[in-house]
Amino acid sequence: AENAWARGATDDAKMKTTRAIKGILNKITPEKFDRLMEQLLECGIDDAATLAETISIVFDKAIWEPGFCGMYADVCLRLSKELPEFPAPNGGKPVTFRRILLNTCQEEFEGAGKARDALASVVDPAERAAATKRVKVRTMGNIKLIGELYKKRMIAEKILHACVTDLLGAPSVEPP
Repeated sequence: AENAWARGATDDAKMKTTRAIKGILNKITPEKFDRLMEQLLECGIDDAATLAETISIVFDKAIWEPGFCGMYADVCLRLSKELPEFPAPNGGKPVTFRRILLNTCQEEFEGAGKARDALASVVDPAERAAATKRVKVRTMGNIKLIGELYKKRMIAEKILHACVTDLLGAPSVEPP
């Protein structure tokens, strides 16, 4: 057939780059870190859209694999230092790895409350238990990643303080 599907026959360069990034991040371990980071830096992150896709992939891996958050924070630190800035599409501030990463962490942190509220609408107990577990894992993974990024000095103390204050909630009684 004219448009027959063939394994790996995509002509889309962005798709190949995304697949390469995912493949590298699936193989990354502390022992292979330096070698695979070089491959990651050379795989074609050459525009703002690819940068955002890379951050999305790294972020998802970090929050779903909280045991490796420290390593993914190292990935973020290295990428933020070595990837260039890209011009903003609307002529505003340039697009940087750090800015997109921090916005992603903030959106996930602020969206956790909405995700917990959405659990109330799930009727099936088994489905609710699975959804609750997903929300908890994502929330804890994000919090752990924020902490690891703070340890690498990628997040300012005031941001971490705001997160902790939000997590603790308002005091129920004013201290004397």
